[in-house]
Amino acid sequence: TMTNTTNSSFNVLQLTDLHIGGTQDYYDADIKAINAVYNLVNRTHPDFIVLTGDIVFGMPYKSDADSKSSLEIVLKLMDQIGIPWTWTFGNHDHNFFDRYSSDEIKTMISASKTLYMYPDNPNIKGYSNGTFRLCNKDGSLNTALIMLDSNESLYKSSSDTEPYDYSYIHQNQVEWYQEQIQALEAQEGKSIKSMVFFHIPLQEYNTAWDLYEQNDSSVTYLFGAKRETIDASSYESNIFKKAVELASTEAMFCGHDHVNDFGIKYQGIDLVFGKSIDYAAYTGIAEKTEQRGAILIRIGQDSSYHINSIRLAQ
Repeated sequence: TMTNTTNSSFNVLQLTDLHIGGTQDYYDADIKAINAVYNLVNRTHPDFIVLTGDIVFGMPYKSDADSKSSLEIVLKLMDQIGIPWTWTFGNHDHNFFDRYSSDEIKTMISASKTLYMYPDNPNIKGYSNGTFRLCNKDGSLNTALIMLDSNESLYKSSSDTEPYDYSYIHQNQVEWYQEQIQALEAQEGKSIKSMVFFHIPLQEYNTAWDLYEQNDSSVTYLFGAKRETIDASSYESNIFKKAVELASTEAMFCGHDHVNDFGIKYQGIDLVFGKSIDYAAYTGIAEKTEQRGAILIRIGQDSSYHINSIRLAQ
């Protein structure tokens, strides 16, 4: 629970796809990524930071030691910043963390004094699922921030370095999400506002953009651009349908696609791509600038919100 002791807004900063390499080969890219994070945090003064995955540039062929070195850099960076943060794992984070047990992961990430993560729930898929309560001065719930783990890369064999697909938000996670909303609503005695964060985009991001391109009045363009194929899993998740049905979640935020940075309203929910930090994972991306930045979510005392797409100053 985070309680706002003043009557100002909550500032939640989404950062995504840092792709910290952690080795000498990535030194220049890592320095640029770290500087970008400092720049964006200094400009936005967040109360809470959500990292929506691919923070560690884990790869099947990277050694444990190299990936541990990138994890160490990330934890030190965030502790140096000193603002409470959470992390919903991306496919590259899973490439590294999936080599370890839940207890080992917990030990590794507990090196950070500023990281807030819920204990692994063995009954649901993924490691980084959790609900954060933003509360008003009087203790009433303002907005729930729900983290969902969109899970791992899917490989045909252990020798493959390129996945054939990405995983998705599983049905037991969808049921858990529903339980979270209903428990909070029972506690508050009224309907509640929520936002959801994950790494891999949902198929609905594709649907919504296609409707926008057809000038369909059922979607509202918010900001940004589609600059690459939307890399959703071909496995369907029910999370969006459930969110529409429960009518609590007003916005969803993802990462994964490094040059897509749009926001679009579909069936009453803002579908938002975070602006990526990546200087290393996409060929030639260090020279591209329009997609790099962050998303700042300002949440008012009345649970109203405003989403700012922040471009990194070049």
